[in-house]
Amino acid sequence: MILDIVSPITPITPKPPQNDSKTTPKCLKITPKQRFLLYETTLKYIQKIKNWNSYLLKSVRDNQSLFEEKQ
Repeated sequence: MILDIVSPITPITPKPPQNDSKTTPKCLKITPKQRFLLYETTLKYIQKIKNWNSYLLKSVRDNQSLFEEKQ
């Protein structure tokens, strides 16, 4: 019978993670220079966003004052 051939299912125990350089993907390794460049670029973009935000706030205030003058 087929039922005699089927063995009981044994649970698979997960293996602990290995900290080999072979298992770590290359993209996860960040050199200090890359970290610094990433930090620098992030700061630059934050500054650009702040500048753009202040420009938008100023333009909204200007438009608001123009609108109030017309009324």
